[in-house]
Amino acid sequence: MKKMIYAILAGLLLCAAFAGCSAAGDDATQSALEELSSRLDVLSQRVDELESAQAQQLTPAPEEETSAVEEEPSSTAGEEPAAAVAVNQVLVNESGIKITYTGMEMTEEGNAELRMTVENNSEQPILVNVQDFSANGMMMNAMFATQVTPGKKSNDELTIYASTLEENGVTAVESVEFSLVVFNDDTLDTIVETDLIALTV
Repeated sequence: MKKMIYAILAGLLLCAAFAGCSAAGDDATQSALEELSSRLDVLSQRVDELESAQAQQLTPAPEEETSAVEEEPSSTAGEEPAAAVAVNQVLVNESGIKITYTGMEMTEEGNAELRMTVENNSEQPILVNVQDFSANGMMMNAMFATQVTPGKKSNDELTIYASTLEENGVTAVESVEFSLVVFNDDTLDTIVETDLIALTV
């Protein structure tokens, strides 16, 4: 656009110069040329201003960068995740005998009962007893004596009586430790004796 305007103005300037030369003297021609040159400078400045303004309008504004804010999971100060409860944990699985802990419940009388499933896939009758029992780190008495004939299964409870819990200052059973001994119910020979078992209940 700028080159086109310059070409038009140059043509007009030449025409005016020739016209001036034929119609007037040298002084008049010189004056006309100076006036046209001044107008040409003014028009050139105006063209530059217009082109500058047009370029600013066409320049795209910088896009604002947006960053996604990731939400962090809320947590309560001082709150720790609850320990996993060992439900349906196999405690014994040898010599054809399988004993599984299936959960704990508190009875209306305040007794704590640890439920056990005893499977006897051996060829001898068995008797299962508990030894070295403790709850929340306190040694105490617990009752568990279940008899199962060959090829059968029994659901029974290891019981800690409310009076025993009270005597040891245990208001809520959170963890227990004990060992199990499996005897031949006829001869009382030991078939299986476990190491100490620890459960979170």
